[in-house]
Amino acid sequence: MQNVIKIPEELARELDLLAQAEHTRRTPYAVDLLWRDVRRNKQRQALKLSAGAWNPDHHPELARGGADYVEKIRSERDERFPDRRVPSRRVSDQSVDARRRNKTR
Repeated sequence: MQNVIKIPEELARELDLLAQAEHTRRTPYAVDLLWRDVRRNKQRQALKLSAGAWNPDHHPELARGGADYVEKIRSERDERFPDRRVPSRRVSDQSVDARRRNKTR
C-alpha cells in the first residue's frame, strides 16, 4: 500500500542530502527514520506505563546498586546454567545405553 505524506520542500531537500550521504534514496531513508521514531516512542510509552512497577523491597540484592549484583552473578561458575547439549558430569554407561535404545525406536 502506498501513502503520500506532503512535506515542505526545504525538508525534502534536507532529506535528500542526508539520504545521499547514506547512499540511499529519500523514501527508504525517511521510512527508516519514521520506524526509528515509532520504536523510540513505543519504548517511552512502555517506560511511562511501567513507572512504579519496581519495588526495591522485593530486590534486596540490588540495595547497593545493580553493578555489584551483576558482577557477582558474572563471577559465579557457569554450572549455574547447565549446558543441556554437553553433560556436565560423566553419564553412566547404563543411561547412555538407554538413550541409544530410545533413539532407535
